[in-house]
Amino acid sequence: MAKNQNHWIDTDMTDSTQTETTEKKIIIDLFAPNLPGSTNEDDLIQKSLRDQLVESIRNSVTLPNADKSAELTRFIDESGRNVFFVDGTRGAGKTTFINSVVKSLNSDKGDASVSIKCLPTIDPTKLPRHEPILVTVTARLNKIVSDKLKESWSSNNHKKQKEDWQSHLEQLKRGLHLLTDKEYKPEYFSDALKLDAQLDYSIGGQDLSAIFDELVKCACEVLGCKAILISFDDIDTQFDTGWDVLESIRRFFNSQKLVVVATGDLRLYSQLIRGKQYENYSKTLLDQEKESARLAERGYMVEHLEQQYLLKLFPVQKRMQLKTMLQLVGEKGKAGKENIRVKTERGMQDVDAIEVWQAIGDAVREGLNLRTGSDTDMYVNELLKQPVRLLMQVLQDFYTKKNYAKPNRNESEQRVNEEVGEQSIPNLLRNALYGSMLSSIYRAGLNYEQHRFGMDSLCKDIFTYVKQDRDFNTGFYLRPQSESEALRNCSIYLASQVSENCQGSLSKFLQMLLVGCGSVSIFNQFVTGLVQAENDNGKSEQLISEYLAYMSVGRNESASHWANRCCAVIANTSNDAKAGVFLGMVQLNRQKRSNIPDYFNAFDIDAEKGLAKAAIAASLSSVASSNLMDFSSVFNLIGAIADISACHREKTAIAKAFNKAIAQPTCIVPPWSDTAARADMKKPDNEEVEESHPEADNNFSDAIDKISTWLDKVEQVEADIRPSSLLIGKVWTRLYFNLNNIADEHKKRLSSDSNSGKKASQSNAAKIMRFNVLAFLHAALVEESLYHSISNKEYLGEGLRLNPVTSVDEFEKKIREMNVELDCAGKTWKETHPLFFLLISCPILHPFIFPVGGVNSSQRSYVKEVSFRKLISDIINSDTPQYDVLSKSEFDDLFKNDTPNENIKPETSRKTIMSLNAATIAGAKYPDPKSVKESGTPSSDVEE
Repeated sequence: MAKNQNHWIDTDMTDSTQTETTEKKIIIDLFAPNLPGSTNEDDLIQKSLRDQLVESIRNSVTLPNADKSAELTRFIDESGRNVFFVDGTRGAGKTTFINSVVKSLNSDKGDASVSIKCLPTIDPTKLPRHEPILVTVTARLNKIVSDKLKESWSSNNHKKQKEDWQSHLEQLKRGLHLLTDKEYKPEYFSDALKLDAQLDYSIGGQDLSAIFDELVKCACEVLGCKAILISFDDIDTQFDTGWDVLESIRRFFNSQKLVVVATGDLRLYSQLIRGKQYENYSKTLLDQEKESARLAERGYMVEHLEQQYLLKLFPVQKRMQLKTMLQLVGEKGKAGKENIRVKTERGMQDVDAIEVWQAIGDAVREGLNLRTGSDTDMYVNELLKQPVRLLMQVLQDFYTKKNYAKPNRNESEQRVNEEVGEQSIPNLLRNALYGSMLSSIYRAGLNYEQHRFGMDSLCKDIFTYVKQDRDFNTGFYLRPQSESEALRNCSIYLASQVSENCQGSLSKFLQMLLVGCGSVSIFNQFVTGLVQAENDNGKSEQLISEYLAYMSVGRNESASHWANRCCAVIANTSNDAKAGVFLGMVQLNRQKRSNIPDYFNAFDIDAEKGLAKAAIAASLSSVASSNLMDFSSVFNLIGAIADISACHREKTAIAKAFNKAIAQPTCIVPPWSDTAARADMKKPDNEEVEESHPEADNNFSDAIDKISTWLDKVEQVEADIRPSSLLIGKVWTRLYFNLNNIADEHKKRLSSDSNSGKKASQSNAAKIMRFNVLAFLHAALVEESLYHSISNKEYLGEGLRLNPVTSVDEFEKKIREMNVELDCAGKTWKETHPLFFLLISCPILHPFIFPVGGVNSSQRSYVKEVSFRKLISDIINSDTPQYDVLSKSEFDDLFKNDTPNENIKPETSRKTIMSLNAATIAGAKYPDPKSVKESGTPSSDVEE
């Protein structure tokens, strides 16, 4: 802020001048009926800048006499002498700011030598279309002068002042006539008067600036002020009117006793001026002159004219830029220039108002289900960069609606939700963001129709967002890190939608995991290469469209439907090793062959019983290619859990979902596959074909009972699930890369004697599927411990984030260490890790955790496996022989010796998969065990 009133250049309006921190609190009441109109002058957000501008304006009208040189000097290069420019984007608070400046100057009762009379702020967009701005200013000036003259009619010099004023107006009228008439109308004059009249008007036009200067001086004498201030708002929103204002400032508003303050976005001013300069070129010249050198020269000259026009009209030292909220309050932990606080509850006292940082942080944490930390700060910083109008409206909408429902929260949940209609916190934030960021949603091509909001449209929107952002690895975290402002806005909006849709639902969490995040990664790894191979953008877009349609992204389909199609997409890619070990799945031989090699063994699902048979059936699906391909996939298991957990406790729905889960569906290969034509001939309908199991209810009654019992747990616990897009994305990323590593490692460990799976160097279909399932459980455990908003405590120790690939050692260590932490804190797994608790308790996964041939049983590994079984059993409180997890004795019977005990109880064979280890993996070459040892494949447990 300027300290020296004798040198106007010291009133520099650049950002570097504002370095002092305002100690006084600025308090914003979010429950005020009319923000910002109800805000006190002392609570203006840009208060420091306003005070700085007010003082600079006062300094500009008290120049020393030495500055007043010859009469013509001010016309040479000083058209912007007393013109101040306030730069700000749309919604930055320019109107509120300029109104506060006017109010501050009008209320000044100090020294008359620096008193400034302000005309009401002029918004050119609200004026009659053809009214010159000079006419508008003169009319407003005439009104306040006339009112003043009426008040002082009894004074001695009243008559003289009135005559002088009328005389100046009469002189100005002739010049103003030139601005309103496009041409002279000499037919109204006699021949003798034509020349005199035209000369008279010509003189009026040339002297119009000087006449207006005299008019302003006369007005200052009548009003008893030092200068008059004219303020213009939103000049840049209407180009035709805006140009008239700019030219009027340049040509007429040069008086030393006149101060002009204009607001707007400098980028729009640049566009306005640039367009007008191009209009100086004739259409013929623009159309005919096509030489690149001349075109470049013309562009350069237009840029030069644009730059110099702005510098002349709005000198740099008299420009100021409104701050964003982030610039005002500073980043977290750093002192800002202003102490801005908000009232987030109705009736909150000023002393209890919280910092704006905290208010936004609370809304983000509760609305996006995030923990306190750097991730929350990232969203808060982005919101603080938004225009002040947008930010205030989001906060006001969020907190007023959140506060509205509070009186009813002591009633039962059903009454609150059904009768009162209370919305969830993520829903409140989503609604506030939707209304504020609609233009960004349009620009990104996302769904904006509220009746279509749901998981289907959300998953497609996430894919659309990531495709534009080009971050296929972590884009589905929906963090505001894009280069594009529109995409950053969309990321916050989509993150609020994820929290709103998935809150309190295990099923939707898993659906978002697969369809929302999985569609992006699968496309990136298995389809992007085909897109890049197509140089034709049209064909690339067609391929993307085919992928989305094939995977049913954007359609109201089940998660298991996506999982079945996922198997086909993954298997459609080339496999260098030619072994049927893919990402998250294995290809099985289920058909008998004529020429059977010694090592060949087809998989027969009927060899399994009870829950184990149901689990393996839920993992199976087929793809109709040139030959029918059968897969056991962890994605099918996740899809089955998602579909079943959506049933709650309705018996009919449970039976229907269960039957669908074990139906082992068949789908054709993707339409872009080389074998698609042959598959179409084999299966004419491009739809899933589900095998019927009419006696499923009878054969799997025990499994259905166990699932029903598990669904009771789901209903009790899933209300505590509060996932964020970050949590879901982190779980998927860890799972996805772990599955890739498992496939790479285990396909190298296949051999003809690996059925027992006793060593880490021995792998088979059962062991691969076991580690695929463990990768899923492990990803849920690790990321929930780090990112689930239900708790801010990280129960996972440092250095314990390795993934299980060929051994359970690290997984066992994590659970054991976390068990100790929970016991010390007096917490339970379902309280602190509801997602992991429900997944580890799911009966469909249990047969895959300890399958025959999948457990490392060497002396060192067996100890870890025993501990692992005990820890899992303790988590789900199931250490009894009749439950669906192996008891200690059952575990020893299966794995303690080199071969399973011959007298295995029927109950045991129902709990775990018994025959998958012996099934031959399609396309796999089973080398002799000796050659495996000679190749150097490690025989001990391997951790990644």
